[in-house]
Amino acid sequence: MPASSQGSTVSFGGNVAELLSWDVTPATAETTDATDYASLILGSGGMSRVVKQFDCTAVSPGTATITFLGAAGFTEDLVGSVGQFSVSSDAGSISLQAILMKFTVTGSVGELVKGSAEFQFTGG
Repeated sequence: MPASSQGSTVSFGGNVAELLSWDVTPATAETTDATDYASLILGSGGMSRVVKQFDCTAVSPGTATITFLGAAGFTEDLVGSVGQFSVSSDAGSISLQAILMKFTVTGSVGELVKGSAEFQFTGG
């Protein structure tokens, strides 16, 4: 049975908020072209092609983007700070060291106040 994200929460810097949506990419690989003269050649003559080869040279620690109800207690003082970022849902939880890169709070007449924030994981 698929897990629901209903009731998901986020915490950072001692602040907890109910999430409307979240997107966490814990890590991404960075590669370098490692194609050399001994690479596999497909075809022949004018139709030949080199099959490129890549090696993983680094892993970036990843990012998170969240949308939440209210202002979640984030302030200008938290921007640029490092803290424990945690998301919990029915599917489980993820907790990583992160830097709060930016946050915004928006409101419209007749609507609930919403906020969003972007985090960069530290890799530590």
